[in-house]
Amino acid sequence: MKFILLLLSMGMVSPEAKILLTEELLLSESIKDTPQMDQLESTLLSTQINRSQFLEQYELNGYGGASHMQTKERPVNSFQVVSTPITQTQIGLQKKFYNGVKTSVDISTYQTSSKGNAFIPELDNATTTVVSFTAEMDIWKDLFGKLSEKQVENLKLIEDQTKLQKKINLSSYQISLRKIYWALVANNESLKIYNNLLKTADLQLKESEDRLKNRVTERDEVLRYKAQKASRESSLEFYKYQKQSLIKQLRQMIPGFNEQDLELGTYNLDNTVNEVLSCTSKIVQYSGIPYENTDYDELVGMIQGVQKNYKDINEQYDSPNVNLYGTVKSTGVGADRNGQIINGDYGKSIDDMTGHNRTGFEVGVNVSFSLGKQQKTTKDFLNQYDQKRLEATLKTTKANMVATHKELARSIKYLASVVKSEKINASNLSQRIKYMRKKYEQARATVSDLISDQDAYMNAQLSTINAQLEIVNIVLDYLTIYNDTPCDFNKKA
Repeated sequence: MKFILLLLSMGMVSPEAKILLTEELLLSESIKDTPQMDQLESTLLSTQINRSQFLEQYELNGYGGASHMQTKERPVNSFQVVSTPITQTQIGLQKKFYNGVKTSVDISTYQTSSKGNAFIPELDNATTTVVSFTAEMDIWKDLFGKLSEKQVENLKLIEDQTKLQKKINLSSYQISLRKIYWALVANNESLKIYNNLLKTADLQLKESEDRLKNRVTERDEVLRYKAQKASRESSLEFYKYQKQSLIKQLRQMIPGFNEQDLELGTYNLDNTVNEVLSCTSKIVQYSGIPYENTDYDELVGMIQGVQKNYKDINEQYDSPNVNLYGTVKSTGVGADRNGQIINGDYGKSIDDMTGHNRTGFEVGVNVSFSLGKQQKTTKDFLNQYDQKRLEATLKTTKANMVATHKELARSIKYLASVVKSEKINASNLSQRIKYMRKKYEQARATVSDLISDQDAYMNAQLSTINAQLEIVNIVLDYLTIYNDTPCDFNKKA
């Protein structure tokens, strides 16, 4: 038992697999089974379902039915008979077209028998067969398919728009992952700074404690170094917390990481800086908005098309329904009289139909319309809703395209200036700290002066990291909109 406990305490349980995070890994994982991909797929499927359901009405449909009725009831009086049994069948095809026409072909039979009396002869399987063709045409609201074709066109356009939006959203999702990755890189660089500063603070504290023992310094100097070390430790813990918070975000976005131990892989800051600068230099060379580098321009065109289609569709909302219909049919009756009995069958009804001209026709018009104003009110609401909903999307999309491109060069210029200044500042402070250290050892500078310079040097280094991260984020934000920008930093799965 002791041996088992010893093994457990030594960590003999299988450790979690460790994953080294890189941009390439995150991009490859982004297109796998993630909640974001499921959401993108479900949104696309929703529009495909809507279009498919609408198109169902234009499929060739078959229908049919059969019934048999038999009863032993008696007639109410001697002038009536009870028809029994009665057998009915019907089978047909119907088809709706985009031009507003609906057609159907139908075959139906009716066969009956009844006991006769002194006034009415007996029926024995008297059969009626009817073959008919019916056509119905909307001659107002959907004349020549002006409504149906517009609805079909709009649903296809919405589906294409959703496919494009899926591509855009996937790109945005991948950019979000890359932002977290570079935030982890910045965090790691900050941790390096704080670890070095903590070592320096610890060394300075030990030196001051030795000087206190040798009565070379005062106790307040030791306390000042203790405060510095505590401050460094506190900041170090905060950056460790920040790292775990970023990793938590990755786990939420990529559930496949939940069972893994995540660590930052190797990265090359110099190459990344060169890629970002190269990408930025290409971007600022465009004299106007580079619409060829973005899908948002095509998206705007699609939204405008959908907006126009909705307007045309809504215009027919309060129009009257006027349908012209016509039916041509041929009716055959199988009923031969033999004394007081009339007998027949299916074959006789078909022979009667094919051997004689038993055709007939029917034409008519159906009209329905609203006598109130509610339909017009609803139409106005629909127009306003579609106009405002789509107009808001259009304005936001256009504004993002213009502002993102125009502000990039200016923002990068300011931040690059910050990075340059902070690097110069850090270089100067690094040299100053060496001189300040000598002056401090010669008792010509106070401990507060030394620590103040060390803090300034640390802040300059952190400011440089933060400014560099901000530059990366600005370029990534740009690539979210201009996702086809031709540069090496525009990485994709």
